[in-house]
Amino acid sequence: MADGQIHSAEFRRTQEESWRRLEHLLGRIGNREPALSQEELSELPQLYRTTLSSLSVARNYVLDQRLIAYLEAFCLRAYVVVYAPRERLGGLLKHGLAIGFPRAICAAGIELALSALCIAVGMLAGWAIVAADPELFYSIIPESLAGGRGPDQTRELMAKSLEGGVETAAAAQSFVLQLASHNAGIALLAAGLGIAFGLPTILLLAYNGAILGAMLAAFDVHGLLVPFIAWLSVHGVTELGDIIIAGAGGLTIARGLLFPKVDETRMAAAKRHGMHGGFLAAGAFAMLFVAAFFEGVLRQAIEPTAARLIFGGATAIFWLWYFQRGRASRRGQR
Repeated sequence: MADGQIHSAEFRRTQEESWRRLEHLLGRIGNREPALSQEELSELPQLYRTTLSSLSVARNYVLDQRLIAYLEAFCLRAYVVVYAPRERLGGLLKHGLAIGFPRAICAAGIELALSALCIAVGMLAGWAIVAADPELFYSIIPESLAGGRGPDQTRELMAKSLEGGVETAAAAQSFVLQLASHNAGIALLAAGLGIAFGLPTILLLAYNGAILGAMLAAFDVHGLLVPFIAWLSVHGVTELGDIIIAGAGGLTIARGLLFPKVDETRMAAAKRHGMHGGFLAAGAFAMLFVAAFFEGVLRQAIEPTAARLIFGGATAIFWLWYFQRGRASRRGQR
């Protein structure tokens, strides 16, 4: 043991100068002193690697456990300073929304197409079922969700449900929060159920498509298809888009479980795809609040059918432009 202590002292003498230099630079950064020079910034990674090498040697040849514990904590502190992102939380969120989320969308083309296909198939099925037998409408949509709409209602009542009118601020705010909570539940389920190999996600997407198709058929029965599409487009473009994206997140996770790489375990593949799927779900979750605002406030404020269609078309163009940024940023990385 005494011999070990002697080696420890010798080891300290040979390495301590670089440790003190690194400690000095880290202290300046932590105390928010004047910025380091370019030479000092270049010196940081080299000093970190030297200290990390010292830790490796100490673990193998030095018996002083206190020295090893000190070097482990020191290296961890240095790693955080040297390699952690320099941006603050606001900057990271800005980067994620401006570049990260659009780039993730462009990388999930297959999953997005499959998610949209599930909703489209469900929508056609729901429309066909209600068109063939209107009494089956409430078998697809519960009365509480239909909100007094249905093929058995009068045309006047159905038309009245599409009328605008600005609500009180308190009522609008309450409605927005309720819609955001409901839609967030659907999006989180669509993404989270991907862990069950994607089948529940596919069924959930198809069912939401069937709800939309049944409602389209109900308004078509009364000759109100175009006014209903216009009414729906104010929030529906954003809402449908984020449900498709959340579904793509779940299918991304399922893809990792079903089709891992040859040299990769199923769980490792699920973890890798899960990070990507989670990023899609997080972006979709943020979009839901935009959709809820459109649905709870703007949909009631914009009344003419033509104005609603123009607004819906404008939101579609905006989202296409926004997601196209991801394709451009991916090209820039190559």
